[in-house]
Parts: sequence; structure tokens; C-alpha cells
Amino acid sequence: MSKNNPIYITSIPAAHMSAQIRTKQLATKSTQEKLNTAIIKKLQEMQDISGEALTKQIAENLSGWLELVKGVNVLFSPKEELENVGYPIKFNKTALQLEMALKWVAQRDLDIINDLENSVLYNSLSNVNGIDQLPALQAPSDSAFWGNENPSVSSVLLYSIASTLEISIKPDGLMGAATFYPFFKQGYTINGIENNPFVFENGAILFGDYQFGGHRYFSNEYPNLGQRLFSPEDCSSAVGKANHLTERQIVGINTGALRAAYTDPTNEYGYRAITSSSSGEQLNYELIEPGDTYVRGGHTAIVAEKDNLGNIHSLEFNRDIDVAVSKRLGGGTYLHSLPDLPVEPPVYILRSGIPLLKETCLLTDLLGRIDEAYNKFYQDNPVDIAGDCDIFLG
Repeated sequence: MSKNNPIYITSIPAAHMSAQIRTKQLATKSTQEKLNTAIIKKLQEMQDISGEALTKQIAENLSGWLELVKGVNVLFSPKEELENVGYPIKFNKTALQLEMALKWVAQRDLDIINDLENSVLYNSLSNVNGIDQLPALQAPSDSAFWGNENPSVSSVLLYSIASTLEISIKPDGLMGAATFYPFFKQGYTINGIENNPFVFENGAILFGDYQFGGHRYFSNEYPNLGQRLFSPEDCSSAVGKANHLTERQIVGINTGALRAAYTDPTNEYGYRAITSSSSGEQLNYELIEPGDTYVRGGHTAIVAEKDNLGNIHSLEFNRDIDVAVSKRLGGGTYLHSLPDLPVEPPVYILRSGIPLLKETCLLTDLLGRIDEAYNKFYQDNPVDIAGDCDIFLG
């Protein structure tokens, strides 16, 4: 999905998914810019510290916080800890993000301060790079800021530098870029985490707009925060919202439930089976339409459009930053080449009962409308409230 090939949005699920992805992208950018501005202001006020001393302190803090997070992750590793801390915290990527930020600081050394003064972030890129379009997941991280590890590592880097400079940052003031997760079990606490800005006695700050489990349990009686505009999603929570499931359904939806729905005409979500490559069935590409729900293994996405070569262009939330190259994290577009997929796991295509848009629109035009609505509501001060991204679609 590139600027050279116009993309048309014809379905409500694709429009809704575009709004989810776009507003989290804009909120992340706003938060990064606020952190960067606060850092530069603080540096201008400081006259009694050299660049060398500051860079050394940043690296030492990153190293110390990395070791603490690794230790906490070991504490959370037993299977029974899942009921205490919840999916997002148990399967966090904070240590990996801190490692990347630490290596970058070591590589840039004294230039790290000059980078910030010029709004240059991780991998020597600015967050205005590619901001005129949705992230393309797995975009090369040496040339594209969005769609890979760059946004989350940049946020970790900025947050770490701000914390080193003792800039006051409230855990709920990192909209889009990071979210504070209370531990899943009410009353559960940990000790020995003083002077650490990533893990607290009652929860943790997690970076990136994808977290395993999304923020489903925010709708539980504890913490009773509801499903929020800028908090992270995972693939199935985002697709559930795009298909207008109820909040209760979103809390319980996952890819296993989607696969089960394919063979259950009376499924509670109102999904209709379209085609699949499961045993005894051959995937019929001609039956797939924009707005359909794509499911394969533990992943799901919304079909934005298809071409004549057996490919579908999806809108989705995904995370894979443990690999050496072609990392991806967050919401964005992705090309699934159906003819090239292995037989297992099979593909399932489902369809919700949501009608098509009354008027087809270019994705670029839709983004313009979303941006205008976002700026009207929030401008440079996004507030994460319970709500649905429909508010950005008019």
C-alpha cells in the first residue's frame, strides 16, 4: 500500500481500523515531541554538566534499568504468575527495547544530544518521516520511521533521557507511546523496584501500540478503565472493534474464537463463513471482499483490498521485534500473499454483517478527515479516555 498506488476504502471495518491505527500513530508522535521539547528545555537550563557526563549517566541508567527489568521478567516467568500480572506485562518487550536504546546511545555517544536538538530519534530518523500515511509493517528500519521497532524504541529512549534529567512524567501522560498497566490481580505488588521508571510496585509502563492481550482487562471490574482510545491493541481486539463487537465480546474475543465461529453459523459475533483452506475446503480467492476478517493461526486482520495476483492488503496490529531484520510493531498495513502461504495453518475468511460505506473514499482522503477530527479533539494534548475510534470518523 504505497502513495504510488491509490488505496480505496470501501468498508466500515477498514475505515474503523484505519482510525485506530492513525490516531495511535498521531498520539505517539505528539508524546514523543512533548518529551523531546521538555528534554531540550531542561538541557538549556542546565549549566553545570558536560555532554560527556550526561551521556555517561544516560547509558548507566539505561543499563541499570535493563538489568532490573530482566530480573523482574524472571520473577514473572512462572506460568502461575500470569494470573497475577496479566498477559501484556508477562509478555512485555521492555528489556529488548531498552537493549536497543542502550546500544544506540553507545553508538551515538555525544551526538545523542545534538540528535535530540534536531528532532532526530532512533536509527537517525525523525517521526515526521512517513507521517503522511499509515505505517507499513516491516518497513526497513534504516529508512522508515513507522511500522517497525523505531517508534517504540524512540519512545523508550526519550523517556529514559527525560527520567535521567529528572523531568516529571506522569504514567498516564504518555498517550499512544506507552501505557501504564496495573497488575491484573488487584492487590498484587512487588518490592525492590525503587528509582526505576519502568516497573512499579503495582504495575508497569509498556511501550508501543501493540501489546499481547491488548488492554482487554481494563474493562474488568478492576481496574474498570474501559476500552480506551490510545491504549495498545493486539490483533484480535483491534479487529473486534473494527467489526463493532460489544465491549463484553471484545474482552473475550481471540483467534481461537474466530476459528470456532467459522464453523458455527449461530456464533455470538454474527460472523458468516466465506471461505477457508482448512481440511476438505479450498480457499476461493474470488469470494474475498474488502472488510472481511482474515484469520490464520494466532493472527487476524481486516482486508482493505485485494489485487489480481492472490494478494490481500490488510489493516492490522502485529508485533515481531525479536528477529534480526524486518521487525514490525504496532498498527499498520501489510501484504499477505495467499498463494505463497504454507498449507498449515489454514486461512479462514469471515464476514461481519456491517454494510459497506455509503461512499468509497481514497485512504489519503480518509486520513485527512481522521487527522482533522483528531486535531479538533486533542491537538497536541491527547487524553486517553474510554471510547471508540468512531468519533474520529464523523
